[in-house]
Amino acid sequence: MTKFILHGGVTSRPCESNDNFYKEIINSVENPKILLVYFAITEDRWSDIFSEHRKLFLDRAGDKKIEFTIASNDTEEFIKQIENSNIIFVR
Repeated sequence: MTKFILHGGVTSRPCESNDNFYKEIINSVENPKILLVYFAITEDRWSDIFSEHRKLFLDRAGDKKIEFTIASNDTEEFIKQIENSNIIFVR
């Protein structure tokens, strides 16, 4: 079953709502494989945004290991990444 977890924005601000948002994503699956999609952001910022999101997820992961992937601009590669992920995070 597909599960959608929506958020209104400003997910980096420290607050209970954001904590719950990231925890809900992480706890949705046993072994999180998160595909981070940043197509709405200029590519020169992807690395910084990735570092920020990685920390936000890991700070709430407890002992869960999380596999992170940044979505590729290459369509064929992107399709493979989707197939190999169990969480798709779109910013």
